[in-house]
Amino acid sequence: MPDKIGKTTRKHSHSTPGHAKRLVKRTTFAAARYLGVNSCVRTALRHRLLALCYHGVIPDSSPADSYRTRNATRLSDFAGQMKILRRLFTPVSATDVLHHIETGAPLPPYPAMVTFDDGLRNNLTFAAPELERFEIPALILVSSDHITKGQLLWPQELDERIANWKHATLPMPQAQKDTELPGDTEARWQVADRVRAACKRLPHEERMTYLDRLRQEPLLMMEDWQQDLYSFLSWEEVRQLDGRGFSIGSHTVSHPILTTLTPSRLACELGDSKTHIERELGKPCPWFAYPNGGKDDFSPEVVEATRTAGYKMAFTLLGQNNSRSLNPLTIDRVCITGDLTENEFAARMHGFWSLLSE
Repeated sequence: MPDKIGKTTRKHSHSTPGHAKRLVKRTTFAAARYLGVNSCVRTALRHRLLALCYHGVIPDSSPADSYRTRNATRLSDFAGQMKILRRLFTPVSATDVLHHIETGAPLPPYPAMVTFDDGLRNNLTFAAPELERFEIPALILVSSDHITKGQLLWPQELDERIANWKHATLPMPQAQKDTELPGDTEARWQVADRVRAACKRLPHEERMTYLDRLRQEPLLMMEDWQQDLYSFLSWEEVRQLDGRGFSIGSHTVSHPILTTLTPSRLACELGDSKTHIERELGKPCPWFAYPNGGKDDFSPEVVEATRTAGYKMAFTLLGQNNSRSLNPLTIDRVCITGDLTENEFAARMHGFWSLLSE
């Protein structure tokens, strides 16, 4: 009987675009799990590194807010996922992978690595105890300015400002005409998706100028569950994780889209974060993850700047299987989101999902 990874029930609207496509995928993933296809793919890929990317882990008691929590995994689901990972794979640390890259020493069969982007406090409070329980190492990648200042990441801030916007119309980026803002929450999330997608392609300065327009209205006080979702680690907490054996890497200074930066700003985002982490921990920081991590979010120029900054390993988020011969500055990861069913998680973990998306 396949492992259970939590009892969280999630509702999915049957009227949303693409529902039929999602239904076909879910049926396919269920068949792959129960017919043994996943196990066959896992065996075929047993000498390739599986790298999972998480962002946050939140309590099961958090509200069923599927939009805000889309990048967060509920605690019972995370515990179940780590149990499966421990049983079917060989967890390896960031140091193990770096040693493999630098010396050629082989990784064990079925190597799997767990990473967390952004540097959220829930990595310490909720994820770390489960990782320790199953003896699974992890790489925590922090955005150094957010550790220092504690403000929301800009995509999260954008979501919250649009959700709570008090006016009938919302200013739009790129000199677009203001748009009427619906009162319905789900409809507002659709607007937030459009605005965020447009902002990701803007030059960094234009994105910040647009956010400053929205910041003219105050942001509402966060509820306790939102604090669990959004709050960042302090440097003392980063040192706690380091002291407990977790690896700490860089996710830039302020989490920009690196391909939208000038060369000088790019160098600062890469170098200043690395320097800050090394100063706080008193040890080298050889690991990095490209914010967003998609095909439009890094480039040969960005990769070369990452090498110049002194990083020895860097991670993308394309969701593809790594080759047996790793490119150290473009190691790919599979994103684990909060809305995955058990079958979808199994497909991503075993590599079947990556094969379908290639």
